[in-house]
Amino acid sequence: MFEPYGVTIFCDDIRSEIGGKHTLVGVYGSNLIIKKAKPAILPLISVAATIVIPNEFKATTMIYRLKRYKTEDDLGSDDYEILVESKRELKNKPITPGRVSREVEMFSLSQLQVEDDCLLASRAYFEDLEVKLGVLIVKFRPDKSNAASSPSKRAKPGD
Repeated sequence: MFEPYGVTIFCDDIRSEIGGKHTLVGVYGSNLIIKKAKPAILPLISVAATIVIPNEFKATTMIYRLKRYKTEDDLGSDDYEILVESKRELKNKPITPGRVSREVEMFSLSQLQVEDDCLLASRAYFEDLEVKLGVLIVKFRPDKSNAASSPSKRAKPGD
């Protein structure tokens, strides 16, 4: 038997479609680059997390959390802010070796205030087990193209 595992996709929006399907819009890779000065507000950020649980795994409750850490060094420490938390009871299922069940968490946060570079960590908890589902690194990289073209910022010949 293996332990639960999963993956999180961070994106701009999740749209519900006919037939129970979803469209993920503006999917991020490992980084979300904010091209504005600090602080900034993200109008909308969405998360789709899928957790795979083997049928033989014994747990009655799953807690999902989206955490914000200030730095990569803080990742895994107790120095974080909980942005989203949900708790669900897991159904009693017949134990069939090799079979799995999937739990899906999808949500959107609007007007998320971002003060500085940070990490958004997606996690699931089963009693004492933490399942790491993914991290989005949020970085500020203000667009300096306007500043570079101003006369006071131009390089002088010979510099």
